Amino acid sequence: MGRPASGKTTLARHLARVFGGVVVSTAEIKEERLTSFRTEWCFDEGLRDVAYWVALERCRGILASGLMPLVDAGFHKRARRVELYESAVSCGASLLLVYCRCDDLSIVHARIHGRTVGPRSADTHADSLALHEHLDRQFRGAGRE
Repeated sequence: MGRPASGKTTLARHLARVFGGVVVSTAEIKEERLTSFRTEWCFDEGLRDVAYWVALERCRGILASGLMPLVDAGFHKRARRVELYESAVSCGASLLLVYCRCDDLSIVHARIHGRTVGPRSADTHADSLALHEHLDRQFRGAGRE
């Protein structure tokens, strides 16, 4: 979990390779559900909720197949972290939350800029500084559930 451009996707992919897990990405889920994607839709908490619910269902299936799911999502709202925890408990699974953060804003800006000039992909939709700042406020407590 963590803010946009903090390294969540990179870490999830690395851990999946090392431990033989399966990455479940909320960005990919949102992209699957929409024929086209625009950055401003990232501010839609209803769309985020749907992506989290679908991610939890996919995790249950992955666990049932004997593999390890790695959820690539921000979890900026406490309620979503609680849902993840309760889902893991109900499946008898262990849960480890890893909080990714990058405090060097020049690196964050460079990563976000790289996303705006590159081709659109499901890797991330966090390609605006406004989205980063919005979610950063959520993590800092403003508007937190």
